[in-house]
Amino acid sequence: MLAYEVAPAGAETASRLYLPEDGPVLHLERLRLIGGVSAMLETSYLPLVRFPGIDAFDFEEDSLLRVLDDEYDVEAVHVTLRVTVARATEREAGLMRVESNDLIFLECGTRMGSDINPIEY
Repeated sequence: MLAYEVAPAGAETASRLYLPEDGPVLHLERLRLIGGVSAMLETSYLPLVRFPGIDAFDFEEDSLLRVLDDEYDVEAVHVTLRVTVARATEREAGLMRVESNDLIFLECGTRMGSDINPIEY
């Protein structure tokens, strides 16, 4: 877990989650490992208005998908995903153990629930 904070959504995140720019979101940033090797840097934003109290869970121990399913009865039924190639920033390179400016895959998407409202960006 690299980041775990409640913050204002900001313009881009707000537009993806149908929130005002100052709407609170839970911002999670996690480094995913496979066999102890950095495999993915994942950033998630969840609207607190939709998931009150979600910031009280320990996502070092709890699965985000399990919490959404068990505690909020929410399951993604539609995902919009865009995959591009980008250059690793210095921060990303350090976390992923690659060289700065190396090519990396960048996935950006929104998960929607059955009520057609965003779950996560």
